[in-house]
Amino acid sequence: MLRRRSARFRGIYPLVVTQAPPPADIKWENLECTRLNRGLRTIAVNLLTVLVLVGAFAAMTAVRGSMPALSMAASQVIMVTMNLFLSWAIARLVPYERHHSANSVGLCRLNL
Repeated sequence: MLRRRSARFRGIYPLVVTQAPPPADIKWENLECTRLNRGLRTIAVNLLTVLVLVGAFAAMTAVRGSMPALSMAASQVIMVTMNLFLSWAIARLVPYERHHSANSVGLCRLNL
């Protein structure tokens, strides 16, 4: 049995075809952003998220060292506060990444 060669543009570049998102889903104003620009924005958002998590860990460690009797309750309050803050911050920072479609924005929120 003969195997069909994969489709190639000018015989060199492999063609990959995927279904386009619906026109209402496309964020037309973000199409001018380059891949490098979006990548740098994504890195910045991820770094800010990591900094918040490191800050929360440092706060819980400091509370445990200074107030051993209240450490469990204080750690839980810090954890809940940081979770609320992170969900608020992610909702504000993800649009800064300038995604091309509303679906990719939703996926990014789920991945963070």
